[in-house]
Amino acid sequence: MGVADSEFAALGLRFADLRTNSNGGRVRLQLSVIAIAIGVVLLLTLSSSAGRSASGPTPIRAAFYYPWFPETWKVHGQLTHYAPDLGYYTSTNGKVMDRHIAALSYAGMDAAISSWHGPGHYTDVRLARLLARTVARHSQLRWAVYDEHDPEGSVPALVSDLKYIRDHLANSPAYLRVGGKFVVFVYNDVPGCATASAWRTANAQIGNAAYVDLKIFPGYRSCGDQPDSWHQYAPAVNVSRADRYAVSVSPGFWRADQATPQLRRDPARFVADVRAMIASHARWQLVTTFNEWGEGTAFEDARQWRSASGYGQYLDVLHRLLAPGRVVAPKAAPKPKPKPVRKPKTVAVTRAAGKGIVGPVQVGGTLAARPSRSGTWADARYHWLVCAWTGDGCTPAGKGATYRVRGGDLGHLIRLLVAPKPGAGTLRFGPTSVVVPASGPPSIVAAGDIACDPTSPSFKGGAGTSKSCRQLAVSDLAMRLRPTAVLTLGDTAYECGDASALAQSFAPTWGRMTAIIHPAIGNHEYGNACHRNDASPYFSYFGAAAGTKGWYSYDVGSWHLVVLNSECHYGGSSSSPSQVGGCDALSPQAAWLRHDLAIHHAKCTLAYWHEPRFSSGEHGDAAQMGYLWNVLAAAHVDIVLSGHNHDWERFDPIGATPEGQTQPNLDPNGIREFVVGTGGRSDYPFTAAPLQGEPFRNDSNLGVLSLSLQPAGYRWQFHSIFTSQVLDEGSGACH
Repeated sequence: MGVADSEFAALGLRFADLRTNSNGGRVRLQLSVIAIAIGVVLLLTLSSSAGRSASGPTPIRAAFYYPWFPETWKVHGQLTHYAPDLGYYTSTNGKVMDRHIAALSYAGMDAAISSWHGPGHYTDVRLARLLARTVARHSQLRWAVYDEHDPEGSVPALVSDLKYIRDHLANSPAYLRVGGKFVVFVYNDVPGCATASAWRTANAQIGNAAYVDLKIFPGYRSCGDQPDSWHQYAPAVNVSRADRYAVSVSPGFWRADQATPQLRRDPARFVADVRAMIASHARWQLVTTFNEWGEGTAFEDARQWRSASGYGQYLDVLHRLLAPGRVVAPKAAPKPKPKPVRKPKTVAVTRAAGKGIVGPVQVGGTLAARPSRSGTWADARYHWLVCAWTGDGCTPAGKGATYRVRGGDLGHLIRLLVAPKPGAGTLRFGPTSVVVPASGPPSIVAAGDIACDPTSPSFKGGAGTSKSCRQLAVSDLAMRLRPTAVLTLGDTAYECGDASALAQSFAPTWGRMTAIIHPAIGNHEYGNACHRNDASPYFSYFGAAAGTKGWYSYDVGSWHLVVLNSECHYGGSSSSPSQVGGCDALSPQAAWLRHDLAIHHAKCTLAYWHEPRFSSGEHGDAAQMGYLWNVLAAAHVDIVLSGHNHDWERFDPIGATPEGQTQPNLDPNGIREFVVGTGGRSDYPFTAAPLQGEPFRNDSNLGVLSLSLQPAGYRWQFHSIFTSQVLDEGSGACH
């Protein structure tokens, strides 16, 4: 029983056995008349102790909220299937925040549960702003975090997060409290009672100040340590139940990168589902979600379900059923923009892209409509769509007279819908679609620290657990990105890099891309964990692609790529032919590197190896790579990639740095370093502060770095298997 359940039991209330059928949990409660009276008194006492912070009378109705736009408008390069009424907004926009607060209040929500990815993350900063704006509006809406930072972390890490939430977020009067405790919803993804025990222990260390609500997992009822409450997050299911604790409803589920919805939208079904939620009398009545557009679960207003109220059909349903007596000002209609007086421009045919579209069909090219007879831009309305190459799964892309082709359009069909303006007569346009060839700048995918030892308890036949041995899931993600080349950043197979691990763990997963893999060698390839100093299984598996001693170079498009061996003194004794031979100025590797850079004069160059020169991760930085780094900096190399530390780190450009120095010397003309030790094995928590010039890092995701290698620059994105959002992205120019 949870905490509140124990209080009821102490007063003689008895819950019947919990039974779960195919429709979810169903609870039968038998109460005596006396117990009912006592229970009512207790509920009133608990509610009054928190005032409105306990959301008044139970149940508490809340919606899951996501303050992560524009970072996540695309899922694996695909926009949402729907068109939000506010457009593709930015979560930092104060007017957007105010509209969301008003819409949630209109829907009868007592609270919003906001996705939170840790102290300092943009979801943390934006939640603090939402709290402040809620207070400024004198709104009765309350907020709580949905902790997705490190929900299965160590007890000290959980204590640290709870203290941060208590001191920096829950100190706002707009933060949700129950029984005087600040509420923390947790998206825990590891099945097992150990997670519940860790949260119970962490909460005890801060005086049980938090009201912890965990996501259910198989067997959660039998855990000895119970949180304050449980919930289910199942957005692809229209009604989900977590026994007496919570019921949640979802309007639909259609991920942006999926051709068909998993849960089709049906407003009539949503009405019935909300009524069932109300009738459940569950403690928490949850709606999934207000604005998770990437998964297509939003009940925020969109063009596809507009209504006369201005709030949209789904918000109207919630308002009618949950807050019929709540007076809310009508949603302000946008002021019409004055129509500029324009002189008609005749459509000029320049370069034909299709029978009804003109313009260069390439990234950066501008497409325009070509009528089959004389016409003018002023006579028509235009709607550009980006579709799958088969023509379905279209998403809105623009309304202008022209459309600029983007990198994400490669391999897609661009469709133009044209309609005459009222009174403009009839315009005839030819076929108005064109396929953008799957060509353009090459792309690479990179990650290190990849495949689990098949003998590991977490291997589980290759499927892994939620946080370990996820080489299959990460390789699936890499394959979906369809890269030109794959860069493995060392520690290809754990623990000893032997032939059986490569065959059983790496080959069925990442090995599916062997034809385009350009590997770098790591410490585990040499079998150091098994007292072996021999990487022959690795070199045998990859053959000539691995280089003779782990260093080599090649080209991708107009870029030159250099692979180095950071295991500077591995490979046997100094007399062994497989000995690496060091990484200092006199080493064979350094001589080769200087020569390679001297004979290749590409505008853009990327280098990679296993152990990072600079890192705030568990193993720290690899000082032995100091000389080679400075050689690369002198040659104006643009990017360096590494793994070894099981995390994601991005640095601002770094110049030449003294070899024994830990902190990097920042230089706008230097090298941008990425640490990508996220290939599937596991993640490592950070134990030290970020280094200078390290604006972004993450230790709770497994995934890959994708790089678009453009003729004079690059664009990066970090994709995770745990979320549809792109966790980090940006661009840079070559030197």
